[in-house]
This record gives sequence, C-alpha cells and structure tokens, in this order.
Amino acid sequence: MIKTLSCFFYIILGCIPLYAQHSTPEKLEQLYVEVTIGKCKNTDVDDSLSEINSILATKTISAEERAKALLILCNLYRFKGDNARALKTAEEASSFAALKHLYLWQARFLGFLSTEYRRSNMIALGEEKLIQAIEVSMKSPQNDELYRFYTNAYHEMAYYAASYNDYRKALSYMKYSNHWAEKMTDSKKEFFLASNYQYIGILFNRLSKADSALYYFNRALKLVESNKSDIGTQTLKNYIYTNMGESYLMQKNLPSAYKLLTKVLQDSLKFKTQDLNQNLYGNWVNYYQYTGNLDSLKLYNSRLDSISFLINTNNTNAINSVTDNLILENKSLKKTDRLHWYIAIALLAFLTVLTAIFQKRKHKANGIIKNGEIKSESVNIAKDTELRITEQLKAFEESRQYLDPDVSSTLLANQFSTNTRYVTYMVKKLYDKDLNTYINELRIQHILDLLHSDHKYRQVKIGHLAEIAGFSSHSKFAAVFKKVKGCSPSEYLSTLDEQK
Repeated sequence: MIKTLSCFFYIILGCIPLYAQHSTPEKLEQLYVEVTIGKCKNTDVDDSLSEINSILATKTISAEERAKALLILCNLYRFKGDNARALKTAEEASSFAALKHLYLWQARFLGFLSTEYRRSNMIALGEEKLIQAIEVSMKSPQNDELYRFYTNAYHEMAYYAASYNDYRKALSYMKYSNHWAEKMTDSKKEFFLASNYQYIGILFNRLSKADSALYYFNRALKLVESNKSDIGTQTLKNYIYTNMGESYLMQKNLPSAYKLLTKVLQDSLKFKTQDLNQNLYGNWVNYYQYTGNLDSLKLYNSRLDSISFLINTNNTNAINSVTDNLILENKSLKKTDRLHWYIAIALLAFLTVLTAIFQKRKHKANGIIKNGEIKSESVNIAKDTELRITEQLKAFEESRQYLDPDVSSTLLANQFSTNTRYVTYMVKKLYDKDLNTYINELRIQHILDLLHSDHKYRQVKIGHLAEIAGFSSHSKFAAVFKKVKGCSPSEYLSTLDEQK
C-alpha cells in the first residue's frame, strides 16, 4: 500500500478557534475552509468540535449548512484519530444529503468514506463507495465545486489502482484528475495540480523510474513554492520533499536525499501527518542502511515501528466499528429471514411467468426483430445534452484520447458528466456504431495515418503499432485491423512497400 498524502481533499489538517462575534454562516464557512482545505493550526480541535456541535444543534440552519457542518465534523473526528466515529458520522450524513437531494454533498460524504475505508485497508468497500460517489455527482450542475470533486475522485481512483500494483492504470486515472483540475478557476487550482503531480511522482517511484518521478516532483514544487505557506501547502511540500528523498535514494544520491529528508525532519509537527512520518522514517531507515550507521538505523527502525503501530491501531478500530455495524444489521435481518423465505417460495413460480411476459413486452417496446437482431432501445435525451455530447465526442477525437488503453464507456461518461447510456446512444446515433467499434476504428485510422504520413512507422514491429494504437495485445490489433481493412497488418504493409 502506497504511503502518501491520502487525499488532502477529504482529511483534516487542523483548525483554529473562531471568534464569537462571527455569524453562524461566517463561522461555518471559516471552519469549512480551515478544516477541509487546511489553512490553520492543528490546535484547539476540541474547541472546534464544541463549536460545530453547537451549530448543528441550531434548528434554523439550512440543509446545505447542516451538510457542510457534518463534513467538518467528520474531518475533526478523523484528525483526532477517532476513525470509527468519523465513519459513522459520514454514513449518517450521506443518508441525510440523499434525503435532501443534495447530490454533490452526498458524493462528498461517500468520497470521505471511500478514503477512510481505503486508509483502513478495506479496499473493496472503499472502491464501492467511490463508484457510488461518482454516480451520484453526475446529478450536479457543472461548476468549480463539481470539477474539484472529480479531481479528487479520480485521484482517489488512482490510489485504488495503485493498491492493486497497477501503476499504469493509476497514471491513467491521474490524467483524468488533471483534466478536471485544469477546468477549475478558483484559487486552489494550483494546489490541486501540485498534489496530483506529487502523486504521479510517487507512481513513477513505484515503477523504479526515479528520473521521471523527480520531473513531476519539481513540477509540483514550482506550483507551491511561490504560494503562501499555509498548513496545507507546507504539508504538501513536506510530502514532495520526502518522496524526492526516496527518488534520490534510488539513484544512490545520498547527499541530496539527506538534505531533503533533514528539511522535513526539522520542520514543525503541525506540518506533518502520521502517514508522512511513516514514509519519512522509512526513508531514513533506507538511508542508514546505505551508510551503515547502525545506531541511527536502530533509532529510526524504532520510530517507524511506533508510528506504524499507531496507524494500525486506528485502522483496526475503524474496521471493528464497521464489523460491529454489519453484525447488528445481520441480527436484525435474521428475524425476518424466515418470513422472507416463505414469501420467496410462494412468489418464485409467479415471477417465472412474469419474467417471460416482461421479456416479450420489453422486446416489443424496444423495437421489432429485423434480420435476426433487435433494434436498439430508444433514449429520451434533451436536445442541448445531445449537442453537448456531440461536441465532447469531437474533442475526444481531436485530442486522440481513444489511444488510451483504458478508455471505456464509464470513463467517457464521467469525463462528459453524463451516463453511459447517453454516451453509447449518441455514438450509435452519430456514427451508427457501437462504442467499441467506434473507438477501435478511430485507433486503426490513426495507425493508417501514421503509416502514410511517416515512413518510419512501416519499419516498426506490429506489436509496437498495437501499443501505439492503445490495443491490449498484438492479436486484438490484428483482428480489428483485418475487420476494418480486409487484410492483416503485415499484408497491408507489404502492399505499401509494393506501392513504394
């Protein structure tokens, strides 16, 4: 599991007390910025908890203000290390936001849960919550708030891919995260991009490509070094320095590694999280293994064990809390299971008949059977939505995003802020093709253009052409190529040589 900055966007970095003369909305907004983005000291958390609970006890606050207060509360519990309470609050807040149709807030709570479940090594549950969050967020209008959420969500998707050691896929998700970050217009745009670049650097470290990692770490530093060093920015800098230290250790550049790791070690505790310290101590262990300083090696091994134990304890408490909730739910369900079983048996035969009738009517409603195929189902889609998706598909083609091997209807739907049904419908309407055929033919046409415009591509291996086009294998590329051109890639290249 990668030890890194676990999504600044969902965790608290600290808070400061508010002044009594501020109105409730002002206090709430100040706390929200300080807690969720991190522009304050990490002291007086108990005072902030007391204050936010007082705000939640006020009956006159709006539903959106209550949602904002609940997200602050989740982060405060998280900062105190009370993961179990943070998870419980976020689950309840997600239900509240859904009830009030506050879809972006619901998505934020699901995103918070996703991050915390992942940090607690409940990977499958966390990934499920994140997918739910992205689906819910599609109901929200496009604005900076939504762009920020998508930036966070795809950053988080990259964490999940990395947890499966699929670093290439993680890099692909980071491209989508950067795409949405670039759309932002608010003052935190550079911070989000810097955070993305530092994580891309980490992924290249995992791929043992220290040079590429350092390139992205330096890009991240350029974005934050000129900014005012609030707690979020300074903490991000410490993450960058720590991971740059790891890159230098990989290159055996011990003086540069020592300089950066010392800078982080000597910085104030308020600019370092538990995860950062764990990563930092691990790098010092590696450094002293290289230098052979056994006393210092023993010291940092001890520190690493202590911080790892503390993190594991917090994660265990969170897992136990979730497990206890599941046990309670199961006990409740068992009371009604027997009745449900009898009802299920009685309905089974009835449902079998209904299923046959439903399928027949569904086929009739979706279209008549023609030439052995059923016509595609009609979709009710607004005219302005059609126009928007049409323009987005044009941009998709012009930017050659179809060369991305991970492109899919889900990724396109998320990028277009719509759903997969609309994407596949518009491709069918515009090109009379299914999505896979549409993408594959674009890829083949791209290769054809290269072969005709630049003769050097005629000399490369077929497998390399397949990789350029975004196909997962040589055989897949050859099969699609033959379907499009009526001959194999090698036969086509032979024809070009004859023409030459």
